[in-house]
Amino acid sequence: QAVITGLIANQIAVNKLWAMAIRQQQTLAFPKVFYDRMKIKEWSNKVGEAIGVAGNPNDAVATSFRADGMSNQLIDIVDKTISYTKEFMGASDAALGNVNPTNSSAIIAVQKATAAPLELQRLSFYQFVEDYVRVIVEMICAHYGPRYTTYTDERGESVSGVVDFGSIDPDALELSVEVGPSAYWSELTQMGTLDNLFAKGIISDALLYLESVPDSYIRNKSRIMAKLREKLKQSGEETKNKEEKKDEM
Repeated sequence: QAVITGLIANQIAVNKLWAMAIRQQQTLAFPKVFYDRMKIKEWSNKVGEAIGVAGNPNDAVATSFRADGMSNQLIDIVDKTISYTKEFMGASDAALGNVNPTNSSAIIAVQKATAAPLELQRLSFYQFVEDYVRVIVEMICAHYGPRYTTYTDERGESVSGVVDFGSIDPDALELSVEVGPSAYWSELTQMGTLDNLFAKGIISDALLYLESVPDSYIRNKSRIMAKLREKLKQSGEETKNKEEKKDEM
């Protein structure tokens, strides 16, 4: 049985109630006109059109009728059904992120308490994601064959070339699939925090700063990091040579 199987009945009930409410408004929301067919042969809704009447036109020959309005309890039932279903499944505002992140500790505590009833389902979902990622990797190795692709090497540089995926053994890969909830803070907040840490000297390593910056903010990030590594390596070698010369003197 799937995780959302128990929600199907609730969803069907909500759909039926909304469908009946919409149908009721379509058929009974507007007034109906009743007229005396002995005096008026045919009724017309055209604006400004004259209607011929047999007899005295001052007599009441037509009237309007409007059915009773729909009970507001129907809307309350729909709202409560949706609200209770979300609460029973642990989908609170804190879990969905519909909160103002002014106090991160309180948000995390509320979200953890809300998600407690769904812990087993969440772990099962994480395992499912990890399994299907491994299945996709095996499918790539089995069916892709030689293809031109771009990848990042051990030095962080972008390399393009033909890769024979069929020669890759999935069992020999060191594959780590990390599955977890999304972050509470946006990339913009992360960049602001990094800038403050770097400006205050808490983070003094430029390479560490670049590694923490999201990839979408810096173009050719891997190439910049590779050049910076080479520069640091050359600087270290020069410092080492100077120290050796001092020792010789």
